[in-house]
Amino acid sequence: MRRPRSKAWIALLTTVMISSLSYGVEIRYQKSGDWFKIAVGSNADNGWRFNVGTIPGPADDARMNWNGGTVTLTNGVALVGSVQVGWDEVGHFVIGAGGDFSTTESVFTNFSSVGFNRAGSLTVQTGGTALFRSDLRIGQQGTGVGTVNIDGGTITVEGEIRLGEFGTGTVFVNQGGLLNLSGLTTNGVLSITPGSALDVRGTGQVIISGNATDAAALYVANGTLLGNGVTNNVDVQVSIVGLETNTIITGLVVIPNVIGNTLTAASNSIVSLNYTLGTVGVDYEQGVLSDIVLTQDPAGGITAPPATAVNLVIQEPLLPASRVDNLWMGTEDNDWMNPLNWSLGIAPVKETQNYRARTFSSNPILLTNSMQIVQLVVGQGGDSDPHILKITGGAQVYAGRSSSGGSLFTGIGHNRPAILTIETNSLLRTDNTTAIGQEGAGPHNVEVYLDGGSFIGPNWLSLGNANNQIFATITIDNGGFLSFQRIFENVLGPQNSTNGVINLLDGVIELNGNKSNYFETVIASGFIVIAPGLPYSIDVGVTTPNKTTLRVARPGYAAWAQTWGVDIGSETDDYDNDMADNLWEYAANGNPTNALDTGTAPMLENAAGVIRYIHLQRADDPFILYTVQTRDALTSGSWANSGTMVLGTEVTGGDYNVVTNLVNPVEDQSFLRVEVSIP
Repeated sequence: MRRPRSKAWIALLTTVMISSLSYGVEIRYQKSGDWFKIAVGSNADNGWRFNVGTIPGPADDARMNWNGGTVTLTNGVALVGSVQVGWDEVGHFVIGAGGDFSTTESVFTNFSSVGFNRAGSLTVQTGGTALFRSDLRIGQQGTGVGTVNIDGGTITVEGEIRLGEFGTGTVFVNQGGLLNLSGLTTNGVLSITPGSALDVRGTGQVIISGNATDAAALYVANGTLLGNGVTNNVDVQVSIVGLETNTIITGLVVIPNVIGNTLTAASNSIVSLNYTLGTVGVDYEQGVLSDIVLTQDPAGGITAPPATAVNLVIQEPLLPASRVDNLWMGTEDNDWMNPLNWSLGIAPVKETQNYRARTFSSNPILLTNSMQIVQLVVGQGGDSDPHILKITGGAQVYAGRSSSGGSLFTGIGHNRPAILTIETNSLLRTDNTTAIGQEGAGPHNVEVYLDGGSFIGPNWLSLGNANNQIFATITIDNGGFLSFQRIFENVLGPQNSTNGVINLLDGVIELNGNKSNYFETVIASGFIVIAPGLPYSIDVGVTTPNKTTLRVARPGYAAWAQTWGVDIGSETDDYDNDMADNLWEYAANGNPTNALDTGTAPMLENAAGVIRYIHLQRADDPFILYTVQTRDALTSGSWANSGTMVLGTEVTGGDYNVVTNLVNPVEDQSFLRVEVSIP
């Protein structure tokens, strides 16, 4: 009698368990925290709370959707009916090492989701696993954005996987990750919609039951199956072992582009993709920090077999580690590049040398090579006569930046008189504050000439030192360019007042920010002197964004020379080899690029015994001089500025006026010419 009663009780108990499994409840995690945490009390606590304060079980629907909170499962087992990450609110789920998560075939929702109708993410890290016995939907609704990262862990989906049915779903199978799928279609329809993607990266793998090559080919064609973020970059293989057939998808790994990375970062990137670090060479490239990768072989972006060696060349190290003075002595000649002119027997030409290039001699220096040096100081110690440096020939000189990343001030006339000239197409760029005439006992002068060249720095520019009677002058001519953050500052502090002037004859001064009122003030105060008779213009953000530009454009040869589309050279050059130099063609309306057009020649006119000599004169350049000269014989004597007088000038309204000169009567013969010059 007792045995049947016992069996009836067991049967009843089984029925109750099945009923509980079939009809679970929705349980929501409050805030962020560990999977096994239960919220206690108010909304301030974190853990499982709604609708019941218990850890979800095999029939329950676990929801992680609390204002972007993250639930973490590590070193434990979790079995639920289903899970929804990002349903009505943003949520995140991380399964770490030792985390074992799985779902049953609960009928509560009949599927799990990531980013159902809000943003949601699932991350399975190395040592973590997730098993979905029903469907997994990623980016389900139109507002859903689901992201799954398999970061070395394993996800298995026994049901269907859907990416972006109406929203957007992305699965990244990253280095060491594994995604096991029962199929890649839903009732024969592609289950990854356009705009969503399955991206297999590094050594990650996707294994699909059966032969799924046709479906994979369709995904590759529509750009939803990627390898390492690149379309048409996966390898699809069918594996048959006994009676079991699987399709294995891996990303075709490409060699990473590591140029511009540090050696450590480059090595990590190479090794992480199962390549190996090959040889590491050393070279020099101007302006690059030490230890940065300059070149690589093979190049980044190409497919290569695993274990391929990637050879690197990095920027040479900073040696010596501490900055060293290298003094210009000028004992051989005026060439910067001659090592015999320097105290260390090596010319400073690159920042990795870690030299302070410092002049100690008044022997002039000619610098014609582009370079970058750690520090430049012209005029510190040594001779009391002016220390002279000319940067010419298009040299681009960068000073003040170390290959370790630090920066140092640049000094011109640090404690000695100095003259710096920067000629056309040449540049001196400093990387920190720049002091012209900084310290030392005066009185003495420091002079800078921007003769068509550029002087640029990102920081302050100070001029002179009134307390020490050091006066500094910058003269900008022939299209010279001066650009700093601020000028008329003194790097030594308020006890040393500015003592200098900028003569702006023809060129540009550029300062950071809106400095229009500042420019007007320093012009009115005489700190900036504009060439007499020439207008100036100030614009804010027009010439250069976020900068104020002060410009004086002297009408003259330089402006005219730039209109021909080629570099015709200076006034004394003859670009088209027509025996008329560029200055004459400028003065006489010639074409310096056409040998058949030397301009309008002067004309001699005889009317009733009155001889007139007529020539053109530029109407827009008050600085050019036209001088009519005479001489009695070409084989003897010399040209004289006499024998004629100006009768009048016809103002044409164009670029050239017409000047008529009266020639004094002569007894025998006289020769005439027009000499053109620019003082």
